Amino acid sequence: MVSDAKRLQEAGVEILAIPCNTAHSFLNEIQQGIELPVIDMIQETAMRAKEKGARRVGILGTTGTISTGIYQAACERFDMEAVVPHEDVQAVVMSMIYDDIKAGKPADPRKMGNHPASDGRRSM
Repeated sequence: MVSDAKRLQEAGVEILAIPCNTAHSFLNEIQQGIELPVIDMIQETAMRAKEKGARRVGILGTTGTISTGIYQAACERFDMEAVVPHEDVQAVVMSMIYDDIKAGKPADPRKMGNHPASDGRRSM
């Protein structure tokens, strides 16, 4: 990804946007490898949630995004608690992302069924 970012820099781009959550786990390496400013969408999201007065932020994303902990860390930097789905709910979220949205179909909210949310912290 650093070499691709360098190519974009050489092509004259002035700012880099990375519209992939999981790719943000490589953000430090990318930023160190180029001179362009990079929009950190994870940081921007956490800042916006804080501006809106959030104290607890629900994170819905791919298992890869959740497992990197990048949103959880960003929330922590802004004194907010990140809440992620339990494993069974996460499996449904993955299905909605890959089987529905990335397959070009609308997400089917009925897949969520009646998954109970826990009273616990950090997961639902």
